Amino acid sequence: TRTATYRPAPVHRLDRGTSGLLVIGLSPAGSRSLADSFRENQVQKSYMAVVEGVPKPPQGTIEAPLLLRETARAHQPKVRVDDRGKPARTDYEVVEAGRKRALLHLRLHTGRTHQIRAHLGHIGSPIVGDRRYGAAAEQGDAFYLHACELKLPHPTNGKRLTFQSEIPERFRKAVQLG
Repeated sequence: TRTATYRPAPVHRLDRGTSGLLVIGLSPAGSRSLADSFRENQVQKSYMAVVEGVPKPPQGTIEAPLLLRETARAHQPKVRVDDRGKPARTDYEVVEAGRKRALLHLRLHTGRTHQIRAHLGHIGSPIVGDRRYGAAAEQGDAFYLHACELKLPHPTNGKRLTFQSEIPERFRKAVQLG
């Protein structure tokens, strides 16, 4: 239930430049319940990304621990694959492949800072336009990561909800142009 004094606020975050779905709490109780769902790994998150290169094999799992770099500058990776880091797991699948780029569907099993970006850079297929993790600069500072699906329990009744968002048309164009 919405309250007169509560200001709706995001329950989680997307990296700057990432498009797609974002969960917003409309009440203090709803926000707490949604935040608990994220913290307790009850939320399934899927993304679409355009990457440089075509990953081989065309589907797989990236399990690589990520360590937060406290002193990273704006152009440097904020996290890096490091055995001292926290466990992180990302599933990927090539949906469409061009000559030099691919459209991937990604599913997160953990929600680490910059997880998708660091994992894709680690396997040699950085997100198009993501200079921080190894990609070449893209015209207009375009970034090709989209939060396309969220599955989560309703904050008050627990019923499983699914939300989807279509990828921007520029994603498919970027695969063909690359």
